[in-house]
Amino acid sequence: MADTGSASVIRAAIEWPTVAVAALIYGAFGMLTWHYHALAWWLVLPLAAYLIAWHGSLQHEVVHDHPTSWRWLNRLLVLPSLWLWLPFELYRESHQAHHRNEFLTDPLQDPESYYLSAAQWQQLPPWRQALRWSYNTVLGRL
Repeated sequence: MADTGSASVIRAAIEWPTVAVAALIYGAFGMLTWHYHALAWWLVLPLAAYLIAWHGSLQHEVVHDHPTSWRWLNRLLVLPSLWLWLPFELYRESHQAHHRNEFLTDPLQDPESYYLSAAQWQQLPPWRQALRWSYNTVLGRL
């Protein structure tokens, strides 16, 4: 009788759908990068933005120790970072600080909150109000 215990532990320790998403993100981004010259810019730009945003979601999963129980392997899944302006380690540290903060559910104190009080909102110039408003739209979230 074969011992299948260790194989089932490995299957349980790895969230394969998330690993598949990582492969899909990098594969699609690689294909888009390779073939960008054959595509219209107005198609490349939103596709690249979508893939980069999706990669950000994947990085968030890795910060929370998914999709495997091995931190070193999780980090390999998000390197290289498609967020060229924010290295993964910097994002990881700032996001974990957000969870260590006693003000996690206080929108005025949470380090990842974009909430403004009515007084703070009124002090913003109109262009900054418009920019902040856009953050709350679907396109602003991408």
